[in-house]
Amino acid sequence: MGDVATYKGSVDLNSLHELRLFTEHALKERGLDDEACANFVLVADEWITNVLTHGYQSNEGKLELNIEAKNNLVTLCIADQAPAFDLTATDNIEPDKSPMENTAPGGLGLILIRRLVSNINYSRSTDGWNKTCFSQSV
Repeated sequence: MGDVATYKGSVDLNSLHELRLFTEHALKERGLDDEACANFVLVADEWITNVLTHGYQSNEGKLELNIEAKNNLVTLCIADQAPAFDLTATDNIEPDKSPMENTAPGGLGLILIRRLVSNINYSRSTDGWNKTCFSQSV
C-alpha cells in the first residue's frame, strides 16, 4: 500500500461510470481485497452522485478525487466547488424498520456511507472548495 491516486477534471452525471472504474482500479492497485474495494467504490459513488445531483444541480462541475492506502488505512478524499455541505454536521438518523416501499426517498446513501467508513472529515477552503474525506482501516 502506498502513494496517492488522483483524478481531476470537470465531471457530470455521465462521468459516474468512469469515476467508479478509476476508484476500483486505484483501490485494487493499492492491494485492497474485493469487499473493501466494493465498499469504497460505493462510498465514492454515493458521495459523487450527491455532489453532482444536489451540489451542481446535475450540471457539469469540477471535482478532484484522491485515494490513498497507507499503513492499513484507506482514505478517499473528494473535493468539489458545489455549495458547502458538511456531512459531519448532519444528524445521524437511522432508517426505521418499515418496509422499503414505505421509506421516503433520499438520505439512505448518507446512512450507508456512515456505516461503511470509520471517519469522515470536512473542510471548506477560502477559495470555495469543499473537501470531504472518508477513511477506514482495512
